[in-house]
Amino acid sequence: MTTFFPLCTKVAIDITGAAEHLLASRAAAELGAAASAATHLADSALSVDAAKVTRSSARQGHDKQQSRDTSELADGWEEVLRRAASDPVAWRLIAGAVVVKELRQQVESTLGFTCSGGVATNKVLAKLGCGLHKPNQQTLLLPHAAPVLLKDLPLDRLPGLGGDFGQAVKSRFGVQSAGELLQVPRPDVLKQFPQRGEWLLALAAGDDSAAEAVKDRQLVKSLSNGKTFFGEKRLRSLEEVDYWLGELTGELHRRYLQQVEKHQRTPSTLQVSLTLDQKEHLTRQQPIQLGSQGTPEQILQTAKACARRAGAVSGVISLGLSLSNMIPLEASSASLSKFFGRKSEGAASKEKGEKPQEKAKANLLGACFARAAAAQRASSDQQKAPEVDEGVLAELPLNIQQEILRELGQEPKLKKLRCDVVEIDA
Repeated sequence: MTTFFPLCTKVAIDITGAAEHLLASRAAAELGAAASAATHLADSALSVDAAKVTRSSARQGHDKQQSRDTSELADGWEEVLRRAASDPVAWRLIAGAVVVKELRQQVESTLGFTCSGGVATNKVLAKLGCGLHKPNQQTLLLPHAAPVLLKDLPLDRLPGLGGDFGQAVKSRFGVQSAGELLQVPRPDVLKQFPQRGEWLLALAAGDDSAAEAVKDRQLVKSLSNGKTFFGEKRLRSLEEVDYWLGELTGELHRRYLQQVEKHQRTPSTLQVSLTLDQKEHLTRQQPIQLGSQGTPEQILQTAKACARRAGAVSGVISLGLSLSNMIPLEASSASLSKFFGRKSEGAASKEKGEKPQEKAKANLLGACFARAAAAQRASSDQQKAPEVDEGVLAELPLNIQQEILRELGQEPKLKKLRCDVVEIDA
């Protein structure tokens, strides 16, 4: 069983064990009452209506996403509880809805943030359910409800179908929804997409086989914090954006320090994302050097710089702040100048035909820091100061270029240095 939360970060959790514990420790009537009072059903009229909106509208907020009175959640629950009496899978999912309800309450009481959640048998359906009702709501998607919900669901709402591949599927068969795709004869789908046809049909049907298993991991890939602004609460100026970046920074800084303490890792990239009411989604990112003692002010100032690179903004629906590209502390503290020496590991790789500049575009500073540590160890017995490989140096932001040159005892030659800030796609 999977639940999906888009809160400070997007999280998928296998809550099977927690649900089974509740089933063993609480009465069925108690669980049913708790779940039905707090949970939408994915095949209710409200949910089916919310599933018809496009991917863009679902991401940016739409008029069907609004707080609901608990009486509106009652639709269909009586029948669900009756059927669940002889269906152990359904009861486990109902108990899972209670787990999610209590988790969401704990998040709000501990962090002060509200979040939405989805409960289903796999990650695809749980994520889909999670996006149906916002803000601060949750949805249960029982197996029998999947065909009802997916019938009119736009294909681009399914993972993997929001880009070129999804467009190819729609154009080949003249379909727009998951239900329409399932009406295409299976041989035709397999002929057009021999490598991905089976997966595509399973995905459109909501089958568990189409979804990756939820994997527990101790080390996160990124730290994120965000907030959505509905209706009149939308942000109208950079000053308001700055204020909320400051609000998001404190929690993000606390979690960064936890990574330093528990795992000796530090992020090397900061990203700001903004969704505007003109349906435009903007992201801006740049390197950040926090090391082991980064401050909230460092994060905030870098975030403000990223926000200003987005230009004049108005009508901000959602604002996100994230730290990513985690690297070991020892790599972050290594001297950058070691990496840029022509006799360094990077230069040696270049002589063998590799192109460090091209690799750096994907994860520039993360790669730089990681190689710096290796280069420092490899050249610890060399006394000669390294020379600067200007080709690689030019890939870095101006302030870091200047820092490296000064460390080598050279005056920065500003006219020869690039002045743009490198963006790194996540």
